[in-house]
Amino acid sequence: STFSGEAYFNRSTFSGVADFSDTTFSVDANFSSSTFSVDAYFNRSTFSGEITFYNIQFKENENKDEISIKFNNIKLGNNSYMTFNNINYDDEKKEFIENKNSKIEIINTVINGRVDFNNVFISEINLEESNIVGILNRINLKAYPSNSDTACILKNEELKKNNTIKALKFKAIEKDLYTEELKNKKDKTPENWAEIASLKISKISNNHGQNWFKAVGFTLGVLLLFFGVFYAPNELSINTIKIYFDKSFYKELVNYFIPINYDMLKDYIFYSEAHVIVKIGGTVIYMLGKILTAYGIFEVVQAFRKLNAKV
Repeated sequence: STFSGEAYFNRSTFSGVADFSDTTFSVDANFSSSTFSVDAYFNRSTFSGEITFYNIQFKENENKDEISIKFNNIKLGNNSYMTFNNINYDDEKKEFIENKNSKIEIINTVINGRVDFNNVFISEINLEESNIVGILNRINLKAYPSNSDTACILKNEELKKNNTIKALKFKAIEKDLYTEELKNKKDKTPENWAEIASLKISKISNNHGQNWFKAVGFTLGVLLLFFGVFYAPNELSINTIKIYFDKSFYKELVNYFIPINYDMLKDYIFYSEAHVIVKIGGTVIYMLGKILTAYGIFEVVQAFRKLNAKV
């Protein structure tokens, strides 16, 4: 369809079908105070004016787990203006209603104009494969990114405003979502598994550069774990625990913490009477602990410097 004039759908209730695919809106389109209990499709549609979703409601549908407004491969002109304002807001109660099953998608779209999200309370937002050339404005948008692409776009929008703190938060979310996407791949390559391992360690160690306290705990944890196992005698007994309270243990622990100190490993390899297989196992534990401890130190520094870090 083609709307040459203004298209008003105010106070409409969409309970059967809401499909505006391949539609041209030459001027303005208004869906204010409307209720959606089904998905609304605007795929491959063209907008030349302003399209407004003001004070709309997502109404629960027993036949659908999630209700979405979908914009896929749309054309948003230079002077066009898309507004989402007071979504899931109850006029009578004067409060927002938390809707866990509502979603807005703007997929595979070049946004030359402006898109505003003001007081939008939905469960998810999806901006996959979209390119924000114009303006994406967000004021009090409560929606979790559906995928890493969306989180990356939101991160970049914060960088445009020099808001490093929020950009770092979206960067952490982006990495979490990317980890899940890699895990859900059917045919994983060795590179995929390596990326998953790296991202998991980053999450565990300092929440992708967000938490220095967690990084300190990670560093001390791997230090005590791996050195404790390496330091344990070959023949374990009830008296083994005593060695961990001896002064020599803490002296060697400090030396182990120093990245360039390998004196204990040299003594172990050349002077220990342990079997060669045991020596190989001990060396692997020693080196793995060294690597993870050094990594932990780096993560502590990175987490402390997060406000000055490159995103």
